[in-house]
Amino acid sequence: MVKEMISRKLLLEQLSELRHDILAMATRVEENLGKSLAALKTSDAELAKQVSLDDAAVDALQKKIEDDAAIIIATQQPVARDLRELVAIFRIISNIERAGDHAVHLAKAAKKLAKRGISPFKSLEHLERMAGREMLRAAVEAFLAQDANAARKVAEQDNKIDEEHKITTEDPEIVSQALNITANTNVSYAFLQFNYTHIFDNFLNHHKQLFSGAYQKSINSNLHLHGELDNRPIMGVDSKEQILNEKLRTQKLTTVFVKPLFLNAIQARDKRVIIPAIKARDVIQTSKVICVFGASVGYTDKTWWKDIGTSVLRKHAVLVVFDYCGDADDGVSPLSFLSRNDDVNARKKEIFDRITELAEWTHLDKELCKNKVIIELDSGMFNFKLPRKA
Repeated sequence: MVKEMISRKLLLEQLSELRHDILAMATRVEENLGKSLAALKTSDAELAKQVSLDDAAVDALQKKIEDDAAIIIATQQPVARDLRELVAIFRIISNIERAGDHAVHLAKAAKKLAKRGISPFKSLEHLERMAGREMLRAAVEAFLAQDANAARKVAEQDNKIDEEHKITTEDPEIVSQALNITANTNVSYAFLQFNYTHIFDNFLNHHKQLFSGAYQKSINSNLHLHGELDNRPIMGVDSKEQILNEKLRTQKLTTVFVKPLFLNAIQARDKRVIIPAIKARDVIQTSKVICVFGASVGYTDKTWWKDIGTSVLRKHAVLVVFDYCGDADDGVSPLSFLSRNDDVNARKKEIFDRITELAEWTHLDKELCKNKVIIELDSGMFNFKLPRKA
């Protein structure tokens, strides 16, 4: 009995120390968010640098808490409420660390903008509210106090942050300011489309009218790689091996149905014809950052993944893949999906393995360039509306 009481006392002391470390970690992250916002507002490169350095302490605290929690589970064998709290702690510190990473991203943006000498952000009203510093503090306090009502109130604040995000990304003045900042840094954009419709063209043209000339001039290409519905769309496969019926692999049919061969035939017939797909290859080879929206491009467009893969391997390009997550029919909402690290990591690995297979990367290629492939999952990537007709 005495032994059990001593063991219980030790467990409570260890849990108390974990809670203290969580508070310390959250406090440091909250401070870093404040510093990064201040650095962004004032273009203070030194303050931004301090945030990046402080993040190492956040990571160290996360590791300490994870190690201590694991030791408690292994040595104390907690059950019921104590075990649930320890499991919750792993989830909590993961999200606190993620908030710390956001502070670092803001700081990096501040350092880049500081090179211009002035800050384009005189008012950070929306960003400050979106940063959720008060929400972070209230969430940790609710956990430490074991206050369910306070936790529910914190969760309700998420809708307000979503509204701030909507304002920030949809307000023409704010978006125009952000895009023109980028345009003034000698960045040019090229859009390569695999679809045959004009949906994106209409969307792009509508929004270009809202922005100043600097942003408009930064768009140098908008190409339909395989034509358009009303202008000789090119459909088919990527190689003759993809034509399963060997009897159909005649020279005449493969020239028509194998897209790369058909494009070459068109170019050979008339050198004056500008082939969007051929121009697109030059765009890929000269790009420093290649962003792919949606990872649905498959085997019938394997050529493009090989071109992109070659550019990443040999041209020092970085590949960023944005993909949707949490399908409606899998019983998991997108936001729930994003909160589950195992699901997110599994989905990212699935996408990475698929595109590197299409690009024909070797195992060594994957190891050498894994940090040059960034995969981001978004719950509302395609959740936009086209302008209504007048």
